[in-house]
Amino acid sequence: MAVQAPVDEYLAGLPRDVRERVEQVRQAVAAAVPGADQTVRYGVPTFTVDGRSLVQVAVWTRHVALHPLPQQLADPELEAAVAPYRGAEDAMRLPHRDPLPHELVRRVVEELARR
Repeated sequence: MAVQAPVDEYLAGLPRDVRERVEQVRQAVAAAVPGADQTVRYGVPTFTVDGRSLVQVAVWTRHVALHPLPQQLADPELEAAVAPYRGAEDAMRLPHRDPLPHELVRRVVEELARR
């Protein structure tokens, strides 16, 4: 996974515990889509494949959000697993207080990559 300076700069400005959480998300994305590039678009880290935005990682006070997420995922089992994490209709909220669901993040990103 190519890491670009703007992403590193973005992460450097985060509190350590939040930065570590975003790093965990980055690892899950890398497992799902090896070779994805990273940049900053719309002010947040964005993972891209062949120049196309795949998923953005927005940091909020109480959670990290992955977006855009389709309103309905193709796999009903995956959709049911994601449902408790849905915040805004196009985002998956990962609360800082909870352990990161690495496998779920990986599965969601894999589905996004297939679109």
